[in-house]
Amino acid sequence: MKIAIDIPDYVKGEGVDIIWNDKCKLKVNKGCESVIVSGNESALRALGEQLIYLSQSQVETGSHIHYDNSFCKDINVDFIIEKID
Repeated sequence: MKIAIDIPDYVKGEGVDIIWNDKCKLKVNKGCESVIVSGNESALRALGEQLIYLSQSQVETGSHIHYDNSFCKDINVDFIIEKID
């Protein structure tokens, strides 16, 4: 399968773009020894696109996105994706 996606360019000084839409439904739960991230098709694609966005070479180390309950009501534990070296 081939999927064409349009990832926004990172512009230094303008912050990190959040890739998301109104159709996305994401759940994050913490178990005893695991974190469970589940989502519908739209949310999982958006999450994948967000990972590709953060992987751009011009995105600075430490850049991150917070997925928390203010972002999506079904998130029971803060979920943060951050770029490292």
